[in-house]
Amino acid sequence: MRAASSQTGSRRRSLLTGVAVGAALLLTLGAALSVRLLRLGEVHYWFDETFSIRMAGFPLAEMVVRCSEDTHPPLFFWCLQGWLALFDADEWWTRLFSTLWSLGAVVCAFGFTYEGLRQTQERPASGGAALLGATLAGLGIALSPIHISWSQQVRMYAPVTCLALLSTWLLWRAIRQPESWSRWFWFTVVEIAGLYTHVTMLFVVAAHVLALATVLLQRRRVWASAGRLARPALLAMAAVGLASLPWMLVVHAQHRRVQDDFWIKPFDLDLLGEAFVKCFVVYQRPVSDPVVGLWIAQGLLVILVVVAMGRRPFDLLIACAAGLPFIALIGVSLLGENIVNGRYFIAGHSLACVAVATFVARLPKWLLRVPLAAVVVSGLGYFAWDYHAWRATAADGTGIPGMLETWREHRRADEPLVFSNPMFYTTACVYAGGPSGMKIFGAEADYPFFVGTALTSDDEYLSAARIDMSDWETVWVCDYGRRERFLMPVQLGNLWQLATEISLNDYSGTFFLRRYDRQRHPERDISKHHIANERSSQ
Repeated sequence: MRAASSQTGSRRRSLLTGVAVGAALLLTLGAALSVRLLRLGEVHYWFDETFSIRMAGFPLAEMVVRCSEDTHPPLFFWCLQGWLALFDADEWWTRLFSTLWSLGAVVCAFGFTYEGLRQTQERPASGGAALLGATLAGLGIALSPIHISWSQQVRMYAPVTCLALLSTWLLWRAIRQPESWSRWFWFTVVEIAGLYTHVTMLFVVAAHVLALATVLLQRRRVWASAGRLARPALLAMAAVGLASLPWMLVVHAQHRRVQDDFWIKPFDLDLLGEAFVKCFVVYQRPVSDPVVGLWIAQGLLVILVVVAMGRRPFDLLIACAAGLPFIALIGVSLLGENIVNGRYFIAGHSLACVAVATFVARLPKWLLRVPLAAVVVSGLGYFAWDYHAWRATAADGTGIPGMLETWREHRRADEPLVFSNPMFYTTACVYAGGPSGMKIFGAEADYPFFVGTALTSDDEYLSAARIDMSDWETVWVCDYGRRERFLMPVQLGNLWQLATEISLNDYSGTFFLRRYDRQRHPERDISKHHIANERSSQ
């Protein structure tokens, strides 16, 4: 009777635990979904998104070649190609692809944290503490502006976040049961997929290697236990290395390209602090005080050290997995071209959410856990609200779609539209459904690789000399308000006079649609007149 009663009570507790875990996960997913679907399709595409869409339009073999001329692996674009074959190519449906990946990241953070805290043989957390930690980790992904932002963009950062969390979770499961070859197989598959999604997954893989070495070192006194883990771990990591080797050779060439020229400013502490603020606090807003980011970095380091001091395999794994991506990225920037940027921290940030949640769940008293968790969630909620306040203003601009509409309304016959940069041309091609009537000013060699030259071919460029020799009486030009080394205005020859200028605002800046008419009196000082018109329009 007592045994039967005990079994009944155990089943009831298991059922209640399952209901509580399921309810917490559903609430977390509900929060994540609500902030991701809000204004999902209201903001116009920006260049990085249209780069992804246009790259996804090439056949796979050509896609791989063009990706090798940029800095991104091909897997995301290939998957996006399949998505676009099934759904409409408007902003809402296209961005939903990233949104679903981001929801997957929330599930992985929740499940990984709960399992790591609860299902362990070494001092497991209580059910309540594990559930609190899992919910906090899930909400860390759900409400962080950096994750909301990239879940609403057609880019590979949401997929690589999900794959980084999933691979780390699968590694934890394999460490717990090293004799299960299926666990090692799926870990290997996801690890390889991450490497072919974004190059920053390299830092996560390095963290996994470090974590495995740390756990093996911890088990060195029990050779049988260490041996059971070492053999499959070595085979799995060897398989990851061999499978990713073809693309790693491409990455080496891409790294040299980045060393020669890249869009990020040189490394300094202010830039590092700004990256941490954008990663952990606000994302789209300007950073007023980068020192805050440096304090965040130091606080995260302390938390990771405290978590690692728990000395459980899960503690060691999550401390390594969360810390090394930040450290490695900073180290690479110190040794060469700077790549410190909030977006490149995103995989490390997702794992840091698990580490912080673990830290909170391990606190000895509920009186400490609950208030600290409430402060974290409240802060994240405010930052999520602030992000959407920014997005509401970003949705007001007309940008390139408005410029294309204006051009179509006023152009005559075959009058071309010439863009000052491949970035804006790429965006216009996506909105126009193709490059008909549009060209890029100059030649491909005039532009750095990171403005989208991997997408273009020679016949898409148009020099000033060719414009002069054409039969066109009118040429339309798209310029951008900001001036940088890769954002320069179109400079036509003296045969052309500025006739009309229209400015169109966008959340990223101001675009200028300019109409130039061919001069009919070459003896006049057209050059001075042209310069005067340009100055008066700026």
